[in-house]
Amino acid sequence: MSLIKYIKNNFNNKILKKIVNVYQLQYTNSKAPGLGDFLRGCFCLMQLTVILNLEFDIDFKNHPMSQYIRPFIKSNTEKSSQLSFENMCDNNESTTINYENIHFFQNNNFNLVTSNENFIKEIINYLNNINETTHYMMCNSYPIFENISPIGKNLIKSKILPNELMQNNIILRFKKHNLSFKNYGVIHIRCGDEYLIDKKTKMHNSFTDIISNTLKLNLNPNKKYFICSDNNDVKLIIKNNFSNCIYQLNEINHLGESSIKTDNGIMFTLLDFYTIGYSNEVISFSKYSHGTGFSQWCSTIFNVPIKKIILS
Repeated sequence: MSLIKYIKNNFNNKILKKIVNVYQLQYTNSKAPGLGDFLRGCFCLMQLTVILNLEFDIDFKNHPMSQYIRPFIKSNTEKSSQLSFENMCDNNESTTINYENIHFFQNNNFNLVTSNENFIKEIINYLNNINETTHYMMCNSYPIFENISPIGKNLIKSKILPNELMQNNIILRFKKHNLSFKNYGVIHIRCGDEYLIDKKTKMHNSFTDIISNTLKLNLNPNKKYFICSDNNDVKLIIKNNFSNCIYQLNEINHLGESSIKTDNGIMFTLLDFYTIGYSNEVISFSKYSHGTGFSQWCSTIFNVPIKKIILS
C-alpha cells in the first residue's frame, strides 16, 4: 500500500479541519528547535494536510523574530489545480491562540528510509486524537516526500518575507558590501551549538583546515562570496585565506533552544537568512550529520543551489 493511500485510509478524524505550525520559544514539553528545523516541519505538515484535504497555516506571532517579518496577506490570484493559497492558509482568524498549551510533536522522521512508515503511523494516530477544528502544534519533522512543490515553497516563503524594517537592514548590508540580488555566493558555516549557545570561541585547526581545503576546490575566484556563520572567528580565518570572501562581524543568536536572545542578535540572524536566500549559490558546512537546516531550508524556499559538506 502506498504511503498516500495509507494516510488517507487511516485518518478518521471528522472534527479536525486545520493544522497550524507554531514557532515560539517554549512549548509544553520542550524548548524550540532552530528556525531551519521549524521550516522543515512546515513542509512536512503541508504535505500531510494536502493529502488529508485540511487547511494549513504557519504562526510566528509569539516568537520575537515576528518583529522583522511582515504579516501574511492572502492572495486572490494564486491558483493551482493541486493546491491554492486560499485552501491552505487563512490569516483572518478571530480565534485567540493559547500559546501556553502548544505541544511539540518530537518524532522528527530523520531517517526516512527506515522510519517513514512508523512516523506516519505515529503522526496519524496523534491527529486522530485531536478534538478541535483548528489544532496548533509544533512539528520539525522531515517531509514525507522529497519532492517539494513550487506552490508549497511559495506558501512558506510568503509567511517569512521581511517587513520594511528588515528590508532596510538588507539594503544597508547590500550597499555596505556592494552586493546585488542573486549576484553573489554564500559560504555558510555551522560550527555547532558549543559556539553558538555555549559561546566557545577557539576553533580546532583540523576544522578550519577542512573548510579552507574544500573552498580551494569549490570557489570561483572571479565571484564574490559572503560568509555567514554561527561563529565570528571562523569568518576571519576564511577571509584571511580568500580575498574574494567578505563578512560582517555581528551578534548571532540561535532562534530556538535555551540560548540568550537579543533584538540585535535576532535581527542579524535573520539578516543572514535573507542574505542566503537572495544569493545564487550556497556552500554549506556543518559538523552535524544532517547538515544545517538554516541554510538547507532557506535554499529550498528561495530556490538557491546548495552544496552541503559535513565536517567530521
